[in-house]
Amino acid sequence: MAQPMQHQAIDRRARQRIHQQIVHPNTNLLPLLRQADWSNDFAQVLDIEGQSFNHPWSFDKFVDFINKPNTSATIATIAGRVVGYMLLERISEAGDERLHIAHIAVSPAHRGHGTGSTMVNSLEGNTVTLNLRRSNTKAQRLYYELGFKIVRTLPQHYADGEDGFFMSSIGA
Repeated sequence: MAQPMQHQAIDRRARQRIHQQIVHPNTNLLPLLRQADWSNDFAQVLDIEGQSFNHPWSFDKFVDFINKPNTSATIATIAGRVVGYMLLERISEAGDERLHIAHIAVSPAHRGHGTGSTMVNSLEGNTVTLNLRRSNTKAQRLYYELGFKIVRTLPQHYADGEDGFFMSSIGA
C-alpha cells in the first residue's frame, strides 16, 4: 500500500536535509566508518596526519599508541579511500568509564563536509573527552556544536608551550 503523499514529501525533505549535511559534495557518497586495518591504512593515515598538523605524530608515536591496551582506531572512508581517522582510548577512573579521543583528523579535501562529526557522533551514548589546542578555534566550534564543554585549561600542554583545553561531552 502506498504512503499518503504528505508523508512521502516529508520523507523526501528529510532525506534531502540529511544528504546535504553529511554527503561530501565532490563524491556524492557518505563517509563509511570501520575499524582500522593498519596493514592497509597506515600509509594513508600518516599522509593525512602530515597534512593536518604543524606538529604531526611520528611513526613511532602511532605505533606506541596502537600497541597500548584499551585503544582502538576508527577509519572514515569515501569510495574506499581513507579520508579521516580517530584514535580512541577507553579510560576507567573511580568507577567511571569514558572514551578519550586521543587524536582525530580529516584530510583537507574532505573537511567541512561532516566526516569529523560523523566519527565523533558514532560515539554517542558514551562519555567522551578530548584535548585540543587553545588556538584551534575551528575545532572548538565543532565540538561545542556536538555538545562538548570545556572542563579545564591545560597550561603549556603541548610541546611548543601552547595551552590546551580538556573538553567533555557531559561537561564533567
